[in-house]
Amino acid sequence: MQTMSSLTAREREIARAYANGLSHKEIAEKLCISPATVRTHVNSIYRKLDVKTKVQLFQLIGIQTSDPPESAKLPKGKRRWLTAIFLAVVSSLLLFYITFDRQNARATNFDIPAIPLRTGLPSIAVYPFEVASDDEKKLSFASAIARDLVTDLSNFSTLLVFAADTTFGYAEEGISIQNMAHELDARYILSGDIRWEGDVVRVNAQLYWADSSEIIWANRFEAPEEQLLILQNEVVTEVVRLIGPVDGALSELRAAELTRVQRLPTASLTAYDHFLEGLVLFESYREEETKLSIDAFDTAVEIDPLYGRAHAYAGWAHLQHFRNDWGDNPQLSLFYADQRAQQAIEIDPHDPYGYWTLAAVRLYQRRHDLSIAAYEKAIELNPHNAEMLVHLGWALTYAGEPDKGIAFIENAMEVNPRYPGWYLWDFAFAHLMAGRYQVAAEILETRTPKTTGTYVLLAMAYAMLSEPDKLEAARSYVLEAKPQITISHAARSEPFLKNSDLKHYLEMMQEAGFPQ
Repeated sequence: MQTMSSLTAREREIARAYANGLSHKEIAEKLCISPATVRTHVNSIYRKLDVKTKVQLFQLIGIQTSDPPESAKLPKGKRRWLTAIFLAVVSSLLLFYITFDRQNARATNFDIPAIPLRTGLPSIAVYPFEVASDDEKKLSFASAIARDLVTDLSNFSTLLVFAADTTFGYAEEGISIQNMAHELDARYILSGDIRWEGDVVRVNAQLYWADSSEIIWANRFEAPEEQLLILQNEVVTEVVRLIGPVDGALSELRAAELTRVQRLPTASLTAYDHFLEGLVLFESYREEETKLSIDAFDTAVEIDPLYGRAHAYAGWAHLQHFRNDWGDNPQLSLFYADQRAQQAIEIDPHDPYGYWTLAAVRLYQRRHDLSIAAYEKAIELNPHNAEMLVHLGWALTYAGEPDKGIAFIENAMEVNPRYPGWYLWDFAFAHLMAGRYQVAAEILETRTPKTTGTYVLLAMAYAMLSEPDKLEAARSYVLEAKPQITISHAARSEPFLKNSDLKHYLEMMQEAGFPQ
């Protein structure tokens, strides 16, 4: 076991303060240093002591400092005060989980309005930043930074931010910024370029009116390469200060959201690099790549133990193993997914991705009320995240509310007009469960390329529409691509809330001629 003696004097001071409940900001003010410096020290402390949570840090410090020398002891009054803070923090965490997992549980009518997103909100489209380099790693990294700008801007409920899939799609097709803005009816455009000069990175960003191309604001940001993520944060802050509301209640809301977005998921460029590697593997949706993605996310966490988003994605990767019946013990994968989601929330309760993973886990645990509550919390933290809106629609369909689910999916398509094909699966699934088989089939027929999951739903829709030739083609494709598919596995794994919905789903599979 590592000991406190492996830490520097400043690290020991910060470790004790952090374990006793002081925030990065409070420690920074006390020691007259910046919060970013505190975070760097905390990362070093976690690495040196081989701990991953604040509770473990407190336990280690408690064991090793149970009898400190008199010169090191705090006055009794201050010790009581710090202990009280720690107990308050622990109590708050416990109360959070109790509140989130029990008091937020609701009746199963899921009365959630899907409000149209465009109403009265200023809209912004982020165009991919240009990169003065042929280096593939720098090109992909710059693309990831721009996509993260979209994610960060989406945190603000007072802005409508078009999804990166849409704006990047225009760029890949060579469509000009002006034509893109016209088609999207965007009010503002954010664009720029990223340049590397040795170990220094320079980011030039411009914000301008979409209709006139008049520049509203332009700025140049420069820092050592390892601080690129901090530069990204500064760009978001500047943009929102310019186009957010300036007075009244919305101004106060904007200030709160600015504070939240300024918390970086990680300040480590190396950890971020491993996270991006995991993301590429994760989005392949194949067994071997998904397994490798967990390794990449875990490496990111080893570098930065406070990287909650890496925990969240690792949890989703474990959930993919459960959903697809991969590996020897899918139930263990579900357990790991649950653990990683809760770790993500414990580390960073202001990041939506921990709740996003927890929501999916709760759905497959058939705790539908808690699943919907977690999705709502994720969307509260990132109101215009298209993927989370689709996932909420998916969960509502399983909860017996397909029409409410459709409303959220349509909202997601509004934010992301050039949405990926998987949106169509969720959209068709909701219509299928609502008994609109023709609509479901027409939606799925437009998907290109079609996945095995697409053909599963198509076969079910064609069976209900009595179209034997189309049914045979879809079923044959599924049985060749996924010979292990069975109705009995669907009965065990499909997380429907209502028995009548599960019965309906299994009857459609049976009509489609899938094996028992």
